[in-house]
Amino acid sequence: MQKGLVLRRIPLFAKVTGVEMLHLSGIARQLRLDGETPFTDETTPLCVAIVLTGKLGLQAGDGSQVVARAVSGDVVGMYETLAGADFHIEQMHLVATDATTVLQVERDDLFDLLGQRPDLLQQIFAAIFDRGAGATAPAGVSTGEEPAQVC
Repeated sequence: MQKGLVLRRIPLFAKVTGVEMLHLSGIARQLRLDGETPFTDETTPLCVAIVLTGKLGLQAGDGSQVVARAVSGDVVGMYETLAGADFHIEQMHLVATDATTVLQVERDDLFDLLGQRPDLLQQIFAAIFDRGAGATAPAGVSTGEEPAQVC
């Protein structure tokens, strides 16, 4: 898979130039998850997750309810990552509700890259502010009424 081409289709990365996209795609790791595979503190470092296929759900800690979801094209954890905040929410779990493919960008890798590539940082912020992105759902994922797109 050409990660740069896939990322280009995500609205958050639409303003990223080809040169910067090469750097960004170099730190993205593809994960294939089976349904109900949890993202937990033990298995997933603090990161941004870009949903390529399938769905991610923010689930209550007891597993009784999915309170928000992210679908193909959604970016989960970007606001928390850029703010330096903890991606994980107490008593909640981020789980794959179907067979799901995501690109994972670890927070430390993203910070290192943004520190070296200020144009990339500016291009990401330009996309966030151009879209008027204001996440209202927990962890910036969709409530199911419409995709979160940028979070």
